[in-house]
Amino acid sequence: HRDLHSFPTRRSSDLSLNMSTDLLDKVASELFPTARIVDYHGNGEFLCYPHFEYALSLARKYNCRIRTVTNLNTYSKKRISMLGEYVDMICVSSDGPNKSSYENIRKGGSFKLFCENLEFLISQGRSDLIILMTLAKDNTFCRFRRTVSFIFSNF
Repeated sequence: HRDLHSFPTRRSSDLSLNMSTDLLDKVASELFPTARIVDYHGNGEFLCYPHFEYALSLARKYNCRIRTVTNLNTYSKKRISMLGEYVDMICVSSDGPNKSSYENIRKGGSFKLFCENLEFLISQGRSDLIILMTLAKDNTFCRFRRTVSFIFSNF
C-alpha cells in the first residue's frame, strides 16, 4: 500500500489547468486500488476545485482515507460539511491571529469566513481531524504565538 498525492487544482482563473474528471478517473483506476491515503492538495485551494464532490466520492469508492490542506475560505457550507463528512485529516492554514494579519498574509482571504468555517467544523465534532498550520517566514514567525493563542482561546 502507498500514500497517493493528487494535485487537482491550480492557482489560476484558467479552469482548464484543473485536473479533468477523465484524468482523475484514470489516476483513480490505476492508483487508488493500492492507495491507503489520498492527499488532495497542490498549487491551489481544494475547496475551489470544480470537481470537489466527485473527487471526494471517488477516493471513498476505493476505500481510501483522505487528507487535504485548506484555508477554509469558501462560502459553501455544503463543501465545509463534506470536509467533515469525508476527509480523515484536514490541515488548516491559520495564517494570522487577527483580521489584519490574516488578510495581509492571505491576499483575497477573509478572516471572518475562516473563523466561521473552522467553528462550523468544530461544532460538527470534527476537531479531532483538524491540524492547524501557520505560515512561518521571517516576517510572520513573530505572529505564531499570537495565532496559537487565538486558536486555543476561541475554538
